[in-house]
Amino acid sequence: SGSGSTSDAIEALEYAVAMGAQISNNSYGGDPFSQSFYNAIANARDAGHIFVAAAGNNGANNDTSPFFPANYELDNVVSVAATDDRDQWAYFSNYGQATVEEAAAAAVARTREFFNPAAQP
Repeated sequence: SGSGSTSDAIEALEYAVAMGAQISNNSYGGDPFSQSFYNAIANARDAGHIFVAAAGNNGANNDTSPFFPANYELDNVVSVAATDDRDQWAYFSNYGQATVEEAAAAAVARTREFFNPAAQP
């Protein structure tokens, strides 16, 4: 776990876009709606940038309890939920029929599989 501020996230996004990044992975969230962050993601969209955002790890429905930045209603935001090592919805992952677009293996499951010598054939 880590910490940071919305202004740090905005600064990082603006830097990535200025350096020509076309996509960013943003595995953090939980702050309330921020018009400044919304505007930064919209500006990134205008530069052709895709903003991939973690749906959250609270087991909550993002359709009824927004989780930002994943819930910013911009067409360049891709909200991604977590799946477990069996490719099933992870019990802790946020979800939302209208607000979560994708699901991907949680890093902890992939890391354990990849780096565990005993798991290698």
